[in-house]
Amino acid sequence: MKSSLISFLLCYCSFTSALYAQEFKGVLIAGASAAQIDGDDLGGFDKAGFQLGAGVSFPLSEKFLIQPEMMFSQKGSKARENEPFFNWQLNYIDIPLILNYVFSKSIDFQVGLGANYLLSARFDDGSGFIDQSEAFKTIDFAGNIGIEYHFSELISGNIRLTTSLANSGKFENYYNRTLNFTLRYHLLPK
Repeated sequence: MKSSLISFLLCYCSFTSALYAQEFKGVLIAGASAAQIDGDDLGGFDKAGFQLGAGVSFPLSEKFLIQPEMMFSQKGSKARENEPFFNWQLNYIDIPLILNYVFSKSIDFQVGLGANYLLSARFDDGSGFIDQSEAFKTIDFAGNIGIEYHFSELISGNIRLTTSLANSGKFENYYNRTLNFTLRYHLLPK
């Protein structure tokens, strides 16, 4: 069911891009993230990481844009100082499909779905990192909600919450949650 929905959205995006091919805009994305794993008995967005990627936006109407993106994203979980040492280090390729609502010239509201591909999962309990990729599913289906502020025609800032929609763990109930803070450089059509 989920793969059918994603296939439909990708086909729809391809169809839309053919209609508005001369109006698309590219975007380069770089920023930081604060992550946690719900289900690891720790609370708080304590794991710092970064994001790096690109996207393309296609207008659907005057107020709506569709924006497929692809980003390298660091996620995981980390214990605080007063807790036993614990560190999950997860690396994903995030592939969200975002719907932008243009609220004003400067502000866009965003919602979307994504299929995030696990590159690696490492765990450290104080004795060094060991590979734990088998503890997580290869694909993590996620929902996204955010807001983007346009400083100028070329530069914008984005705050987005990404959260697993289904259990991303194979043996435990793990749900990735990430707050992303990115700067975006818009490549305008000539």
